[in-house]
Parts: sequence; C-alpha cells; structure tokens
Amino acid sequence: MSHTPHELDEEFPESAALIDQLKKDDAHFANLVSEYHVINRAVHRVESRVEPMSEAEERTLRHQRLHLKDQIAHMLAKATV
Repeated sequence: MSHTPHELDEEFPESAALIDQLKKDDAHFANLVSEYHVINRAVHRVESRVEPMSEAEERTLRHQRLHLKDQIAHMLAKATV
C-alpha cells in the first residue's frame, strides 16, 4: 500500500503548511490528525480487501473518519481567520 487515499494533504492541499504548523503547536490538533491517519489506513485496508470486516464496522470507521475530518477542517478554518 504505497498510497492511501484521503490523506489530509489531498483533502486540504491548500492547508499543508498550516497543518504542519498546527501539528507542532497544538497537541489536540496533532492528536486529531494522528487518529485520522489511523482510521483512514483502516478504511483503506478494508477497501483493499486486506482486512475484511462487516459492513457495520466499515460504516462506523467511515463515520469516525468523517467526524475527524470535520473537526480538522473546523480547526483549520479557525486558524486561518
């Protein structure tokens, strides 16, 4: 798996520098990003059939990823204001 879709640099390409800065300056933001990466990799493993799971479990992972992405987007928006 050399490329995992939905990485934050793809989701927020215009905010790459801000993401890096916030990861250094804000522990809560850094934790959200770390959790997003873990969940995103898990979703990718399911989609790639590397790690099968039930549809309900996959749906839960997708909802968790979306929730984290929303939180990250909100924090990025606040940081650019």
